[in-house]
Amino acid sequence: MIKRIVAIGVIITSIVLGAVIGYLYWNRNAPPPGKIAIRIRDPESSESSSGIIIMDGNGNNIQWIGNYVGSPTWSQDGKSIAVGCDQGLCIIDYADINDTKNYLDPNSRVQKNASVFQIPDQCQSKIEYGKGQFYSGILSVSWSPDGNRIALVCGDQDERGSRSVCILSFDNTIDCWKDEVAKDIYRVAWSPVDENLLAISGKETKSKIYLTDPEGKNRVFVVDGWSPEWSPSGKKFAYIGYDSNGLKIRTINEDGTGYKLINFSNIIWDMPIWFEFSTPSISGSTRLSWSPNGRYIVFASSYFPGSYHYEFFRLDLQTGNVIRLLDNNLFSYPAEPDWSP
Repeated sequence: MIKRIVAIGVIITSIVLGAVIGYLYWNRNAPPPGKIAIRIRDPESSESSSGIIIMDGNGNNIQWIGNYVGSPTWSQDGKSIAVGCDQGLCIIDYADINDTKNYLDPNSRVQKNASVFQIPDQCQSKIEYGKGQFYSGILSVSWSPDGNRIALVCGDQDERGSRSVCILSFDNTIDCWKDEVAKDIYRVAWSPVDENLLAISGKETKSKIYLTDPEGKNRVFVVDGWSPEWSPSGKKFAYIGYDSNGLKIRTINEDGTGYKLINFSNIIWDMPIWFEFSTPSISGSTRLSWSPNGRYIVFASSYFPGSYHYEFFRLDLQTGNVIRLLDNNLFSYPAEPDWSP
């Protein structure tokens, strides 16, 4: 009887231990939460459109969303994607997209499940997408926390061109900032928790990051830098700054305190990661985006200035480890990643 009890105990212990080991192994290899949307150049098309793909946090389970003319941005509830399209601003209902996992046939590369919203005339211009290609004049898109409004920056990438910042509401109203306020803005990022927006003005590495409200008023300078993106908590943001250390990713609290330089523990293939600021990059090949758990940041980067060769990386903020998420031979010119909440 005792032997039988001992044997049963050994079996139960083995099962529990195996389950624990299996769970730890699966958890170690499981992708971080959320989905990553990213713009790529469509190798099947000579048109100005670019492809939008979705992947998990490990770069797997790829879905092709369709051909559009802008860059994707998730709504705060992770159910919709806003992206520029030929007719205006397309809102894609992600929940209604059929499971196209790893189905990359060119025939599937069409706009589906998208509602089109009218945008200001200045957002319908064509601006350069690199190597002579052009796309819609929407420079950046950012959702409000309640999901009822979208902040658009539109116009010309050239510093001498005109720009507009408009708040599009889904009740079909559009409120644009005064020209003298919006003329030097080329990106805004809406906080995930309140009415604060990060507005970036200036040009290239001389750009400045401000806090402002949805009307563009009460602008408060925070730091010199580029490509700011809010953390999931809305208490700080990551950005690219320039100093004697070069172009590096940093984080800072929204009030300008808590500055931190992010050092990578490894450099892919012993080659430097270069954040480029040439004209095709202004709309965001250097955009940063946080994972919903706040541990990772994804970004696209070039190895050489002016090379038009971009790779897509995931940075672990806890370890400093960097891994590549996309095969550039399959998906060229990755840019403007956005990680869903």
